[in-house]
Amino acid sequence: MKIKDFFKRKQLYIEPELSHAELLSTSTIQEQKEATYYGQEYLIRDKLYDAEKTTGELGSPVRYEILHESLSVRAWQLYIESDLAKLIILQSSKWVVGNGLIYQADPYKDIIEQKGYKIDNKKFNTLLEQKIRLWFNDKRSTHNQSMNFHQLVNQIYEHGKVGGDCLVIFRVENGGVTGELVDGANVRTPFGTSYIEEAEKRGNRIIHGVEIDKSNTHIAYYVLITDTDYIGKGQYKRVLCKGEKTGRTQAVMYYGSRYRIGDVRGLPSYASSIQKLKTLDGYVEALATATFERAKVVFFTESNHLSDGTNPFNVGVEQAITGSEDTPYQEVNFDETNKRIYKTTGKQIVNLPTGTTLKALESTIEMRLGDFLKENMIYTTAANGIPYEVATMLYTNSFSASRMATLSFQHFLDVERYNLKEATYKPVVNIMLELLITSGEIEAPGYFNEGIIKDNFYFKAAYHNCRFIGKQVPSADVGKDVKASILAINGGLSTHEHEAELLGKGDATTILEKLGKERELKEKYLPGLEEFNPESPKAKNPVEPK
Repeated sequence: MKIKDFFKRKQLYIEPELSHAELLSTSTIQEQKEATYYGQEYLIRDKLYDAEKTTGELGSPVRYEILHESLSVRAWQLYIESDLAKLIILQSSKWVVGNGLIYQADPYKDIIEQKGYKIDNKKFNTLLEQKIRLWFNDKRSTHNQSMNFHQLVNQIYEHGKVGGDCLVIFRVENGGVTGELVDGANVRTPFGTSYIEEAEKRGNRIIHGVEIDKSNTHIAYYVLITDTDYIGKGQYKRVLCKGEKTGRTQAVMYYGSRYRIGDVRGLPSYASSIQKLKTLDGYVEALATATFERAKVVFFTESNHLSDGTNPFNVGVEQAITGSEDTPYQEVNFDETNKRIYKTTGKQIVNLPTGTTLKALESTIEMRLGDFLKENMIYTTAANGIPYEVATMLYTNSFSASRMATLSFQHFLDVERYNLKEATYKPVVNIMLELLITSGEIEAPGYFNEGIIKDNFYFKAAYHNCRFIGKQVPSADVGKDVKASILAINGGLSTHEHEAELLGKGDATTILEKLGKERELKEKYLPGLEEFNPESPKAKNPVEPK
């Protein structure tokens, strides 16, 4: 029920509508209703609820309007200045992308054959996988050819997570499909240009550099291509999301995280932790500086009311500088002086005057830094989807606890890889497949007739279906994982392909082919050689009893 209707029903509604503060003060209304409890009448209260149980305790609700540019600048500043922020992003990137995700073709054969077309899955998969993998590992797969596509995806992931978002542009060039990364800071609304008026004529609007239609679908992105700080003085390029003729994906915005539905720009992954990380980093820097300065003061003297104020170190220092107690001041050889001063700090005996005590300058606060930092970083790393042990590469928990942490982290990796795949790898593979089919290098019966001309979504998607495999989180006990995989395969609960992926051993088809060749060579050159079985009694007790 709306607030206005609620107060009308209670005959308490007054024009204009009540403010939030007035609502809180009048939101408790009492009514006497029919008795239902032990025959006694009692009061039932109707009250509005906004999560505040004690009036005034939570303060006024805050609706944040995100300043994307400022937030992005702060996030990048923290990434440069704080190693705590950097380790979160770098460790995530190394695990999510690493050396790159491995492409696995997986067409839906039943959907294709339903239309009367026959497909040789093995031939199709093998050729397509080999060509795509070779392309991703070549520098020609990027627009400026300074890195290969896997390295570009690493940068895309880092820019999205730190800056909040970034733009990825795809082009058909260099004999294939290339990718280009555009920093999210360069995607801006083209003020002072005709682009805004032209978008309005199309019935669209431009928000934070993104042109959207009435259904909030992304139509185009506006990229600043000249380096200027003056509004209306820059030159922009309009980049369409999809080709006007082909309908292929040409540009995708990759997001670090999202705030609310309908937002066209993203948030840095550690947006809610920027102030905490900045404070923690400042605390560590200050503590390190204080410890360093304190370490320079080896000891000090403390005098009481009986002391005459004599400094017991004056004689030693004077002798170290001049070379003798009786020698008058003369020109100093600083190299020799440095050596003599250094010698005075080793195993010397200090004669303390009356009322003077020799003490060491020390503090225990730095000894507690590790625990303090860990307790704060545990929740910060968890909020960014990465366990503290993985972020810091310090594995000190028990096997079962570490195992649960790695399993949770593996799920995080799977989700991150899926989102990254959709914004980077998948558009390239879809276009590459069409190019290879057009050139005749890949046989895909019915693709252009059923998938393109007749625009059969299911048929086309059946050819495009694929998977991308990344590095699996290693187990603390690999032997147990291998045994579990063998049991699953032998029990008909899994396949060689799936278990090979889980163990991080690569492509099962390639493994089986190599194993077959190795067995042929073994039978040819080493006939009769028994395979080693670690579970056999002989393997466990290699020395036979006499």
